[in-house]
Amino acid sequence: MRQLNKIWPLIVSGFVISGCVSTPGIKQFNSTEYTIAGKRIEIASVWHIQPDCENFGIPIIQVISKPKNGKVELSTKQMFPSDTIYERCRTIKVKGPVAYYTANSGFSGTDTIKLRFAYSDGVLEEKTLTVIVK
Repeated sequence: MRQLNKIWPLIVSGFVISGCVSTPGIKQFNSTEYTIAGKRIEIASVWHIQPDCENFGIPIIQVISKPKNGKVELSTKQMFPSDTIYERCRTIKVKGPVAYYTANSGFSGTDTIKLRFAYSDGVLEEKTLTVIVK
């Protein structure tokens, strides 16, 4: 998670475990999620809001590396920015992109997905997600 110019918060919800910068200018995140085969789970949702709780442009999610044993679906939804520094905005829904993962039926093991988040201010972030399927 980060804050732009100490004014515009950018919240990446999910299961962020660590972050580092390995590609110049692109912040890297890694996370792990657990699921069962055939079950659709949300693996990422992002928003970019202003202090007045309005969107500061709708971020874009791109699949950089597809899973080998499942599929990723991209969509948008209305969501509560529960992690924002603007407390009054936590109860106001905002529109943002979301990514879902569904493991292939019968699959058991580990799958990996890499997503890129592009924001209207030119900031790029990437998330590598390890999914453990039981």
